[in-house]
Amino acid sequence: TAPITTPPPTVASHYLYEPVDAPPWPRGHSDAFAPSGVLADGTYFVVYNGGETLMPDITVYQVFTDTECETQAAAHGEECLNGYYVPSDPYRDINDLPFASGLFLSVAHGSTMQSYWITPEELVTIRASSPSGGAPSDYSFVPFPFMMTVVDGEITRFEQLWQP
Repeated sequence: TAPITTPPPTVASHYLYEPVDAPPWPRGHSDAFAPSGVLADGTYFVVYNGGETLMPDITVYQVFTDTECETQAAAHGEECLNGYYVPSDPYRDINDLPFASGLFLSVAHGSTMQSYWITPEELVTIRASSPSGGAPSDYSFVPFPFMMTVVDGEITRFEQLWQP
């Protein structure tokens, strides 16, 4: 199926911690996923668990927004808080889906909500310790979820959402 959200075009070159537009939350829901096998082309709601520089370790969930948030949360006996709902099950752990060359990767600042472009190497660095030079002085990694776009078996976009 086609991605729920259409990501903006990738800019050919960025510098580390360049401010970029925040990714949009999906309308209605992120793409559903199969419990095993190849992850289909689509846009997914994921948690970044670490992993290798070019091969992240992620957990895929489905997120529901807008009116689907209310419906899905109620069906699970829960509430739609802050405009989104993420069921704890189903989920899928994946550690063999590579970042594509030319990947668009961004992280969110925990207090300002500003998004910044970074590299896969920097993502590994900031999750384990402090950011490299060029980062805002008050920036540190926050484990907010990411919107991940998959095309032809590779991650082409990995954009961290600011989460209330």
